[in-house]
Amino acid sequence: MPKIIVFEGPDGGAKTALSKYLADYFGYLRIWTPEEPFRSIRHIFDKSDMDYKVRFGFYSSSVLFTNNRILNELQDQEGILIDRFTASLWVYHNIMDPGTDYKVLVDSLGFLQPDLEFIMTADDSVLIERMQERYQNSSIAHREQNPEFLAKVAQSYRNIKGDNIVHIDTSGNEPKEQILKRAIGYIKELR
Repeated sequence: MPKIIVFEGPDGGAKTALSKYLADYFGYLRIWTPEEPFRSIRHIFDKSDMDYKVRFGFYSSSVLFTNNRILNELQDQEGILIDRFTASLWVYHNIMDPGTDYKVLVDSLGFLQPDLEFIMTADDSVLIERMQERYQNSSIAHREQNPEFLAKVAQSYRNIKGDNIVHIDTSGNEPKEQILKRAIGYIKELR
């Protein structure tokens, strides 16, 4: 049976870099979310004055779109790697709108469950530095540029636990080669 492997974590956690490498290594399909047509209009919903429930509806629709694509692709793939899926949906919204338990809402929607979920984080100072570098030439303000917001997001991801959850710290304390070797080992255990 094909394996579903998800990469979650705050911006700057190295999800995209690791998922790209592993997709190439194993020859798996890689899905980067949100997919089109959602990606090209997400800036509308990411505005700071956007109602959080409307934003949640938009991103829930995006995850449902990806969920359906995964269902369609499973028959033709040995494995599928997803760069952000359901945890990102509830983690960010729980922080932006703490009066609503978005995890309960996401869990009630019946999305596919991954076989393996990598939670990619780094020390708060490293994440902040990466975000400053990423957005240094941007004229648009991003939530992820706010150190307090980013620290809350990172801590929420660090608190996620489960049998199929693997936490990887990309702060630089562990050599990249060792992180890759470890991630490859976890995926090989699934095969």
